[in-house]
Amino acid sequence: ESTGGFGAQPYIAQDICRVVFASEKSDPSICEKVKIADVKGGCYGLLAVKLGDSGLCAKAPADARDRCYSEAANKLGVEACENIRSADQRDNCLSNAASRLGDGALCKKIAGVNQRDSCYFNTSHRNPAYCKEISNSQMRQDCQRNYGR
Repeated sequence: ESTGGFGAQPYIAQDICRVVFASEKSDPSICEKVKIADVKGGCYGLLAVKLGDSGLCAKAPADARDRCYSEAANKLGVEACENIRSADQRDNCLSNAASRLGDGALCKKIAGVNQRDSCYFNTSHRNPAYCKEISNSQMRQDCQRNYGR
């Protein structure tokens, strides 16, 4: 159920209290009682990171789930990106992970060609071989000029 708009105001204090309590107790079942979808998603995200289990994001409300997986991926690893439904958010998650880890091999999982090219460009400083994976010829040349020597 989605509670938005002005009707959500009375719940915010209770919800924040529940998130803090869930975190202190390391108890994801407390997140279930959170009323506001975004806050509930954040609660599961926090617990996923704390308990090292990105699977907890599956319990987040559908519209807050992708963000939960993105937050979990930042701390727990790139595998959490795979569960993100939105192609754009999944690509962003993979791109962020590739930059963070300096791992150009992750770029090939990115669906959007521009984002994939940028990913290869951003990781090629660690491994210039990734320049040749860039499909945009101008960007590929810039990459090889910068890193290809």
